[in-house]
Amino acid sequence: MRRISYKSDEKIFTENIYTIYDYPEEIFNNGYGTFDIETNSIMDPIKPYGYMYIWQFCGNGIVVMGRTWEDFRKFIEGIKKDFIIFVHGLFFEFQFFRNIIPIDKTFFTEERNPLKVKSGHIEFRCSFRLTNMSLIKCTSFYDVEHKKLSGEDFDYSKERYPWTELTDQELGYCFCDVKGLDEVIRAILKDSGYSLKKLPLTSTGFIRNEARRAVLQNKKNQRIMKKSALSPHTYGLCKAASRGGNSHANPYYSGQILERVRSFDMSSAYPAIEIQKKFPVTKFLQTSYTDLDELIDKGKAFIAVVYYEDLSIKTLRTIPYLSKAKALGIEGHKSDNGRILSAKKIAYCITDIDYGIIKKQYNYNIKVQECYTANYGYLPDEYRNFVLYMYRKKCDLKGKDEYIYGKYKNKINATFGMMLTDIVHEEIEYTGQLKPFNRSYPNPREALEKYYSNRKSFLSYQHGIYVTAHCRKRLQDAIDLLGEDMVYCDTDSVKFLDREDSENIKEKLNKKILKDIKACGIDTHYVREDGKAFNLGLWEDDGFYEEFITQGSKKYCYIENGDLHITVAGLSKTKGADYLIKNGGISSFNTGFVFPPGASGRTSAHYDDRTEAYYIYREGKKILTGSSIAIENVNYTLGVTKEYGELRNEIQKPIE
Repeated sequence: MRRISYKSDEKIFTENIYTIYDYPEEIFNNGYGTFDIETNSIMDPIKPYGYMYIWQFCGNGIVVMGRTWEDFRKFIEGIKKDFIIFVHGLFFEFQFFRNIIPIDKTFFTEERNPLKVKSGHIEFRCSFRLTNMSLIKCTSFYDVEHKKLSGEDFDYSKERYPWTELTDQELGYCFCDVKGLDEVIRAILKDSGYSLKKLPLTSTGFIRNEARRAVLQNKKNQRIMKKSALSPHTYGLCKAASRGGNSHANPYYSGQILERVRSFDMSSAYPAIEIQKKFPVTKFLQTSYTDLDELIDKGKAFIAVVYYEDLSIKTLRTIPYLSKAKALGIEGHKSDNGRILSAKKIAYCITDIDYGIIKKQYNYNIKVQECYTANYGYLPDEYRNFVLYMYRKKCDLKGKDEYIYGKYKNKINATFGMMLTDIVHEEIEYTGQLKPFNRSYPNPREALEKYYSNRKSFLSYQHGIYVTAHCRKRLQDAIDLLGEDMVYCDTDSVKFLDREDSENIKEKLNKKILKDIKACGIDTHYVREDGKAFNLGLWEDDGFYEEFITQGSKKYCYIENGDLHITVAGLSKTKGADYLIKNGGISSFNTGFVFPPGASGRTSAHYDDRTEAYYIYREGKKILTGSSIAIENVNYTLGVTKEYGELRNEIQKPIE
């Protein structure tokens, strides 16, 4: 046993660390523990690989550390009963230990990302999937005593081996990773009321169980769900019509530093849609109607496969709606960073909501290949009232109890995710061979029949498709009203050049939503005891930027109240902003600007898929390793495609 002292949040902690030879027997009494490893990466030019130099385990609040896989094998031999070990990001540790210990059974929802792994008495579970938060965020969110320490202070670039002497501060970093996670699991079990045995595997599982209890109070709801069951064909059409949020930049303004840019966003946009809008509530049946406008006049929901010919956008100074990636087929097209501007021929599977947006934004000739219609209706009152209850709880807690507020915010945001969970999902088998994974799909008919016959099923997949479609329509309403002043949008927010009638535009948008609220039969307006009013789904002010520039979707930089901020997919917001401030500020946010390794926060993972454990040698000593991951810090270069750059130059060229 070693006693260490380390610093965290300006406080000094003194803790005990045990070895595999002297840990207390009660370490396994809770039935679960937490596990983590630290590794080094060898960027071999032929085959990069990694090795582990320290592992840490926490059980019943007691921390044990070892330096080799041989030690870990001996340690887990002491587990003589069924035991759960939580690992934050199980994909990483699994890649290192899958050649080291026997793997009996696995459950993957996506390749290389196991949800759980069985080895003898032990079941490893991914706590990242349980919390849907990074370790640094969830130890802060649950306000545990042992919060994750800064990885920058630990310095991952330092070369370490199993025999390298670690400082107390370095050991404190390792200690907090498992001790903090242990405290998070304790908090989850206490707050949720779940037993360890019944604890959901994912964060969505919590809200799914609560929603199921609410909806199935009324048995009629499940009967309606089953009557609207999708066939293999209509399920396939729903998959083809499925689309996420609308995130894009107006090409006319892309790459330019703009002054006085405002931002609006919708509050809790997806939950608002779930309560306030109508959804297809009957079975999708094929129709011979080819006049889609007539179907809309009849108030029908539909999913159709359509062919457009001679399609062209009406104005280039906008956010193009049609996505190139969602096209079923395409010929002779011109695009704006993945959005269609024109096409000689193009095919899509669309909903009635998409059809209305496309009709307003494009000129075309259309042919309907097939169309399936359903009747519109609201989601079950039990479900809508459940969402409303969580929303009001969130409102009550905002600005008061930030911890519980965060819990309800996460819950209400998770309702959409559970709606759009695939029924016919890919099955992934771990083989342990050179090609470690096999992919397969179940028979669609059998998978659908299994889902609809399950007494626990209560959600209709098509409803998730329409949540995003309705939200895109509300966003499109804002895009259309803002016209040529529209600069950038992302799912539930718009950024635009400030104008005198900005407030009037917001009022017009909210007037339409208030009409939906009145019609839906559930009042989402809520006044807290202190008089503060909230209303689900309304557009609100979200910022005023002195300067703003975007280089395309998920790539923008702005100055607000004198402070510079950046949002770039895959780039660290804090590190990236700090580096940009020191290297030219917002004026440097141009194509070709490089955020170097360290400043970008980006890494690249190199997988070594060996099938057996082996030894490597360092400093004349051997280290047991096997399959592994080498993590490389990489730079990030702001850039646009050649096609997008040419389009911007063409659109932005001054008229002579």
